[in-house]
Amino acid sequence: MEQSAYQEMARVQDTHWWFCTRRHILETVLKRLSLPKQPKIVEIGCGTGANLGMLKKFAGTLIGVEPGEYPRTQALLKHDVVLNGALPDTLPSECRDADVVLALDVLEHVVEDAASLSAMAGLLKPGGALILTVPAHPWLWSAHDVANHHHRRYRRKDFAAMLSATGLSVTLLSYYNFWLFPVVVLKRVLDKIRGVNEGSDLAMPAPMVNKALYHIFSSERVLLGRLALPFGVSLIAVLRKPH
Repeated sequence: MEQSAYQEMARVQDTHWWFCTRRHILETVLKRLSLPKQPKIVEIGCGTGANLGMLKKFAGTLIGVEPGEYPRTQALLKHDVVLNGALPDTLPSECRDADVVLALDVLEHVVEDAASLSAMAGLLKPGGALILTVPAHPWLWSAHDVANHHHRRYRRKDFAAMLSATGLSVTLLSYYNFWLFPVVVLKRVLDKIRGVNEGSDLAMPAPMVNKALYHIFSSERVLLGRLALPFGVSLIAVLRKPH
């Protein structure tokens, strides 16, 4: 990603509805994992540190990993252990024997996504959990994906096959950002009609709109893991390493 994109991310990540909701959903997922006391948690591709504050509440040891110098320096303002490293081949040795590894909207940025999944699976202790989010539906490809240097959006079937190949047990695989899916589809269609071919979706909306979008999206946390949401803007997965 360009430094300008990371600068915008750092500016809005504490208040933008999308970042806030993703943290809220992930917090719910983590609470359901029955983690050991003082678990070791590793976030791969932690960017500017949007999730580190939330993850601290669960971790005994928390390590962020980020290859970009600018986002890494921003993440270090939130947490004191953010290491240089990249998928799939240059992850720091400190990441090994983790109870939880997270890669949140990361795999779409990596050319070697299958190898990256295997590398992250190899970091886990027996019984450890891998938590992933990725953008869904190649037909939703837009200027947002281009601006954020995505290589792909994922079909659920293809993503499920990749997860199965890791040898981990898939305990959750679902679409999410379900309620707002029609709004996103409409925006994509209108952008194509108007010829919009640049820009990200992460501009900060008006406060009332931001609050409404947060409440709509975050309500999904009570459904994930209980219902298989039939569609959504993104996919979320939880995998466990056998004991």
